Amino acid sequence: PKVKEVITIENQSEYFKKIKQQVINRILTRKFAIIQWPTWTWKTTLVKTVWYEMQIPVYEVGADAEKTIDDFVKQIKTIKKWNILQIKALPWLLIKALTWGWIFLINEANTLPPDIQLALANMVESWFVVVWNKKYIVHPNFALIFTSNQDY
Repeated sequence: PKVKEVITIENQSEYFKKIKQQVINRILTRKFAIIQWPTWTWKTTLVKTVWYEMQIPVYEVGADAEKTIDDFVKQIKTIKKWNILQIKALPWLLIKALTWGWIFLINEANTLPPDIQLALANMVESWFVVVWNKKYIVHPNFALIFTSNQDY
């Protein structure tokens, strides 16, 4: 993230530090987090600050990002085969993030279709992902973070 998008350690309140530590613990243990707060409550800034301090690359889609949710969704294809949701196509940047150990931040993930939310959440549960018969090993540092606005 750009330095202006993070909160310096000197300017972090005790509350911010506490929430930041909870996010770090959740990501380190589960590799998946949903941060759901109202609009303008620093959800994205919190995530960017955590990973800036830890020096782990973050790729972001959604509000204020290079790629919108719509652009992102168009690149994901899922199919249901034998009553199992399978991934047919993923954006290259998501594949890069999961194989290189980056954090993938999806802002306003509540706007994603349910099948895509499920497919993405399932990716962090396994040590590999199969996309149209090609197997990708999930890097141990890969994590997926959804921000969600409870107002819509």
